[in-house]
Amino acid sequence: MADFWGDLMENTINTDDLIFCVINESQKIFKNQEQRYIGSLRLNKLTILVSEELERNDIKIEGFVWGYYRHGFYSRSVGNFLKLNFGEQINLSQMDVGEIHVSSGVVSLIRDVIVKLHAYFVRNKKVFTKWIYGEITPPLYRDFYLTNKRFEACLEEIRKDILENNSQITLFGEKDHNISEIISKYYLSLEHVNDEERFELFRKFTDIVELVILKWNNGFNPSKVIIVLDQLLKIYKDLFAILTPYLETLRGDERVIEKEILKHKRMVQVFKVRLNNELDELYEKLEMDGLMPTLDELSNEIEGLYQRLPENSKSIKELYDMNQGF
Repeated sequence: MADFWGDLMENTINTDDLIFCVINESQKIFKNQEQRYIGSLRLNKLTILVSEELERNDIKIEGFVWGYYRHGFYSRSVGNFLKLNFGEQINLSQMDVGEIHVSSGVVSLIRDVIVKLHAYFVRNKKVFTKWIYGEITPPLYRDFYLTNKRFEACLEEIRKDILENNSQITLFGEKDHNISEIISKYYLSLEHVNDEERFELFRKFTDIVELVILKWNNGFNPSKVIIVLDQLLKIYKDLFAILTPYLETLRGDERVIEKEILKHKRMVQVFKVRLNNELDELYEKLEMDGLMPTLDELSNEIEGLYQRLPENSKSIKELYDMNQGF
């Protein structure tokens, strides 16, 4: 049987036919009520996993490229195709498939992959995301993506607390959901970032986050804090985009990869300039609006950090003792 299907398989297909075939077979396999939950991002990931199986069977895909970007593994080839043909905010049940030029052997292979993956793609968002980042993503980048989700959730929780005036105070009188610990873990997940400028942008960004949250911990005007926090959340979307290991993980048609590398590098450079300016302006805003912590507030923060560390953590104690001399 394997030889029979092998005879019916072609060695090369194009990206459009691959996507149409994945959509067509998925509509046969996923129940009607399930298809509503298969949006463009999930379909993008499903197509990539199918492409991996085709590659293992020595089937090349013309014009196809993918790498690890904002939401884990992502194909711009698929994203652009879906947007062009179906628009945005559309799900599997709403997609009409065009004419497909794929051999029965390739169609059978694609169908088998989708059948195996079906149960994973009908999971709720939380479970699906955990599977993508915790199991499918290469170990080198798992902490990066998982910590990003924790960091985003933490900022949103703090924002919600401020709006609802509903603060969860810790043992040390803080309302920050331990965001400093998350940031520390975040730094450790950036091993793939070998560009000093991008790393410096992340440092500037997290410095501002911690300064603002420190003022929030000390009861500063919540309306001013929320304005800065909203700006930080907006900035973070683009900052995260340039921190992702996209260039390091690009795979697919070599001709497309070369163009994609140049395109992404140009985008990163534009983002770096703009983000640097926005962060500098935001830092100036902190000073003008009184959002810079006082020496007493900094001293209390360092003392709190010291209390949470093991007794043999001398470095933070030394920093605290030095601070007492101001």
